Amino acid sequence: MLYVSNSFSLGMLDLTKKYVVSIQSLSLDDVKNMLLKEKYESIIGHEATAQLLTSLINIPIQFNRKSITLHDGDRLIVLQLMSRLPEGKVLTYEEIKNIKYTFVLVLVHVVY
Repeated sequence: MLYVSNSFSLGMLDLTKKYVVSIQSLSLDDVKNMLLKEKYESIIGHEATAQLLTSLINIPIQFNRKSITLHDGDRLIVLQLMSRLPEGKVLTYEEIKNIKYTFVLVLVHVVY
């Protein structure tokens, strides 16, 4: 499954299993092409982040605070903000669009 998120966390893994997790950088065009070609689920947990991604790629991205567990072969596109926010700070769209960000693809494989 392909997911879109604003973070990657070890809480997304079943820690009773062993994994190989790889991370690679993605361009904005890479993200847009992947989301146009493949079925995906948004798990972006902040509305302003979903709005930012929607405006960057011109594809509607839903705000969805769903928790997931990643399984073997799952992929996660992460829109990663490149600054640490103050504790409890929730950004508006106007604030978030001025923060540096990057995209990464997290690939998850279970080691048997």
